[in-house]
Amino acid sequence: MKNKILLPLLTTIQFLTRIPVPNGNMPSEPKVFQKVVWFMPLVGMLIGLITAGVFVLCQLVFNALLAAAIAIAVELLVTGAFHEDAVADYFDAFGGGWTKEDILRILKDSRIGSFGAASLIMALVLRILAIASLEGVLFQMVVIATSASVGRLATVASVGLLKPVAAREGLAKEAGHHAKKKDVFIAVLMILPVFVIWGYLMPAKMLISLAAVAILLVVILRKIQRLIGGMTGDCLGMICYMTQIVILTVSAAQWRGLN
Repeated sequence: MKNKILLPLLTTIQFLTRIPVPNGNMPSEPKVFQKVVWFMPLVGMLIGLITAGVFVLCQLVFNALLAAAIAIAVELLVTGAFHEDAVADYFDAFGGGWTKEDILRILKDSRIGSFGAASLIMALVLRILAIASLEGVLFQMVVIATSASVGRLATVASVGLLKPVAAREGLAKEAGHHAKKKDVFIAVLMILPVFVIWGYLMPAKMLISLAAVAILLVVILRKIQRLIGGMTGDCLGMICYMTQIVILTVSAAQWRGLN
């Protein structure tokens, strides 16, 4: 029982971060890797807490904007710019590709084009500005950790809703064939305390955020299905990042009645 929980958890940490784990150089068995989706939101919360902690500590010395930039820089080191790479690849491919073959070819190309570079810069800027706009230590910790965990939860839901593109490797291929409603339910349970705290502190912003994320998923998944017929790892990474931006932006809003 211990290995059934610990091995997938360590595999998820190894997959989503650069944090060293025991036996991290050994490949995981397929049945272990297929349970990674259970722990993705939980590990996302860990990443978010690291980012939030750095942001809070840096504000003791720097202004909020510089502190947010440093926090994101540290996160890039922790994750190896895993999802940032996906953002650039996705917008390069879907912005510059005209056919399914073009899009899939560009997704596999390691070079970054103008669409990808511009989109990645804007995504980073939006996250930094949104984080810098958050006020209060507790609010900052909760929102940043929540955005990171729900971002990974959105990828789990996407894997379950849209099967991977045939003949491609990666998370969408390894976990996607076996992702079911049960996997999404387990992933939600892993971060249930996050939802409780989030809803208690900012119920209106939580509801607006979840509604916006749901709309985002519908639009993106339909586009992916229409253009390439299935999910890829880069599409999942982009969904995760856009979900984080939505939650951070809504949380940073100063609309009267929502605070």
